[in-house]
Amino acid sequence: MALQARKQVYFMSALLPENGLPADEITYPDEKSDAVDNEFGPQGKRRPIALVTILIFACIITASLSMAGYGGMQAGQRERGIQATQTTTAELDIQYALGIQNLNSGDYNMAAQRFAWILQHDPAYPGAAALLAQARQGAAPTQFVPTAIPTSSAETIDDQFAEAVGYFDSGQWEIAIARLQGIIVQDPAYRQAEVHDMLIRAYTTLGLTYVRGDRIEEGILLLEQAALIQPLDAQTEGELLMATYYVTGKTYWGLNWPVVIENFYTIYRIAPDYRDVRTRLWQAYIIFGDELAATGAYCDAVEYYEQALQIRADDEVEGSYSIVVEMCANPTPASSDTPETEGTITEEAEVVTTGTPEPTETPDIETPPYTSTPTFTPTATASPTP
Repeated sequence: MALQARKQVYFMSALLPENGLPADEITYPDEKSDAVDNEFGPQGKRRPIALVTILIFACIITASLSMAGYGGMQAGQRERGIQATQTTTAELDIQYALGIQNLNSGDYNMAAQRFAWILQHDPAYPGAAALLAQARQGAAPTQFVPTAIPTSSAETIDDQFAEAVGYFDSGQWEIAIARLQGIIVQDPAYRQAEVHDMLIRAYTTLGLTYVRGDRIEEGILLLEQAALIQPLDAQTEGELLMATYYVTGKTYWGLNWPVVIENFYTIYRIAPDYRDVRTRLWQAYIIFGDELAATGAYCDAVEYYEQALQIRADDEVEGSYSIVVEMCANPTPASSDTPETEGTITEEAEVVTTGTPEPTETPDIETPPYTSTPTFTPTATASPTP
């Protein structure tokens, strides 16, 4: 049977184009030849069928491993995406709750900043838009009345473009933007280069005016709209980043001090006189140092007090700094309730009771003098700035 199987293999291999031998010219090995029991064919060559089988199995294994690796990669990406979404959602929920607290306490400016930040990351967040409007209405001292957009009298798109040019040339940026956006809605291809150029300049000019003034969140949104059409120049991009860092730092004030410090420090090392960044960063260092010291993290608090003192010298901060330095260098050892007994008991003593024991006078033991450990008191200099 084995010989017959080998003959069939030789017959099939003879039909292959590379063999070049007709079937009637095939020779078979002798039944008694050693080649019959050897896995190699004539002239010591491995039979083609074995090589093909090995290659097939190798391809199957490689494909399986590739599919498994790809599946693992896709699962990992899905997991990271879910985690990122959960983190963002949690942050939005926290900011929403804090915004409501600010609104109820009358801190309308901070509430407006929180709700604006929420809408920037999720424009469809439930209730955020209404509360933002409510916060802005309550912030009377800094409330801004939006520019009224007059109704267009243009009958054609050419007339609308002419109106946009007129408002643009007179510096009425809000109305010019509204007209240009209307043109894009009607016909995105209409004088596209001119419309886009005017829109970018209007977005940029008005956005910079806002971020340099008191409408910083609105300015950020306008500059981001301009960047979607065309990359901003270096100076405008820098001002956008500064404003974004500043708003982020204010948004996390009292919520996450490391994030506050990171954003304000990024501005401070480039432009230390930007708005009130110097004061805010100084306060954040002290408040976070106080929190660390209150939890016993004295060595960590040292760094933040040092950073605060580099910005501004202050006697109270110096006092807090001295205390945490001492506590960090000489931490209080953990006390043990069980006293250690010297010596070794080698024999158990027999206790004999005879009658009523007489009281034994307790010798006077001299109490060693008590050395007090410095008590940390939070620095009163820095009061949180909303």
